[in-house]
Amino acid sequence: FFAFSVFGLIGIAWLLQSPQVRELYDILAGRIPRLAQGIVALALAVGVIYSYVTSSNTYLMEYEKEDMPQYQFAEIINQKENTTLLNFGFLDGGFYYAADVSPACEYFCTFNINTVDMWYAHYDVINGKQADFVVTRRRELSEYNVDASGYELVATASLVFENYPFDYYLYKVVEE
Repeated sequence: FFAFSVFGLIGIAWLLQSPQVRELYDILAGRIPRLAQGIVALALAVGVIYSYVTSSNTYLMEYEKEDMPQYQFAEIINQKENTTLLNFGFLDGGFYYAADVSPACEYFCTFNINTVDMWYAHYDVINGKQADFVVTRRRELSEYNVDASGYELVATASLVFENYPFDYYLYKVVEE
């Protein structure tokens, strides 16, 4: 689309050369800066209002950080230094960011492209108790095809996200 916009600019430049447009420009020259500022301000205001009204996520502005599962779990995770976390069974939900921790493996969450390697890496982390914490959504860890005996449930939280209620589960590795 950008390549074709050049032709539109050529047309505008051609129009600006006409005597009628030059005469109109001379008349409005003192008013155009104010008019342009007003139009830009109005366009920005309309854009902000339109974005707010049409966005499916504006309801999240009603939440405080403390109400979000990510930050509730971060308080627990950050009680221990140098922890690792595995976001298991769903797309990255912001848990790494909220807790400021590193993922336990290169596949830091479940991606839309469900490769076998990704699932095996996640299973290896859980079965080998390589992550200090594991977070799941909708389903408890024992509902997956993994050995969940190495982890204990330490917290749960709920959140309505994009009009769907979700339950989140935080597991901590059982230390021997």
